Amino acid sequence: MIADKYSTRQVVQTSSLVQAVLIFSLTIDGPHWVVFATLFLANTCGSVANPAWGALLPTLCTKDDLPRALGFSQSMFAMAGLFSPALAGLLVSTSGFYWPVVIDAITFLFIALMPVVLRLNRNGAAELGAQKSGAMEGIHFFFLE
Repeated sequence: MIADKYSTRQVVQTSSLVQAVLIFSLTIDGPHWVVFATLFLANTCGSVANPAWGALLPTLCTKDDLPRALGFSQSMFAMAGLFSPALAGLLVSTSGFYWPVVIDAITFLFIALMPVVLRLNRNGAAELGAQKSGAMEGIHFFFLE
């Protein structure tokens, strides 16, 4: 609902900047529980930004091209999930832990700039209340009718 209420720029920039700070903070030695908490918070920010990017995709292509664009987007996400751990392992084995984490933090700064550089924005909904009632009507229909 955050991605629907606020503009893409607001959501992506805020969550990506917070992710960059959180990931960069992993370069500082600390107890294991702090590392786990930091990773939890960084992934929570990602779960806020990803729906904003997903909601932006239908505004970038025609209705006929949308299935192909969604398929391409999902394919790229799957390939990144496949190759990123291998690349990270290679970087950690050759340069240690510090530089891969710094590079990861920089990628979040890059992501925060993308909506501005590409002039992308999807405005948020004016009223969230109407969406909440619509969702409740769907839940009511699904479970009670």
